[in-house]
Amino acid sequence: MSDTLYNRLKKKFKVVIPNDWSNKQKGDFWEKVVADLFRQQGWKVRENISITGMQIDVLIKNDVEEIGLVECKFHQEKIDADVIDKLIGKTNRKKAKFSYLLSTSELNSTANGIVSEYNNTEQSVKLRCWCGEQLVEKFRNIYNFNIPNLDLAQENIGDIKTITLLLNQSKEFYWIAEEISSQGIPCRAIIFSASSNFSGSKLTLQEWKDYFVEY
Repeated sequence: MSDTLYNRLKKKFKVVIPNDWSNKQKGDFWEKVVADLFRQQGWKVRENISITGMQIDVLIKNDVEEIGLVECKFHQEKIDADVIDKLIGKTNRKKAKFSYLLSTSELNSTANGIVSEYNNTEQSVKLRCWCGEQLVEKFRNIYNFNIPNLDLAQENIGDIKTITLLLNQSKEFYWIAEEISSQGIPCRAIIFSASSNFSGSKLTLQEWKDYFVEY
């Protein structure tokens, strides 16, 4: 797939894990994924810590020991204003130099408004929210993922308008290209590994089938 075609596609980010995982298991999994992402960028990282009554999902430090707070949200529903307000409060209270929210779901309109308002004031710390397409591009650039080459896939592929970066419980990343039929509805999912050193999925065929029921 050329960069031009890739740039035209709608991009989604999806984490698919077993339905029987508890909310804590899901949250812990996402926190570890996020922590690894920041380690890959060279940050010093500590996970799931309590500081004077404050719970911090991921604490990061740069080379000059400036700290940042990272809030991790594994949600189906959109992020509301309360999450943003709490993160801003933690950031100010801890006098952090960096503040991030990484969410598997998008922000609702009120939360988006609060972030924009906060970042447009005279704040020394900007609140960075990564979700949806922002997460796709962050993971792709930081881990140097391949852009899928649809030209190498089987012939007679229909219209592709959406591509999803999918993460599974084994921390494997895949591109899922959604083929649209002549009737305008999704008719096939074309799967590509995002990693250049991929040696085969750890998942069974049944696990993949179960994933696509959820997907």
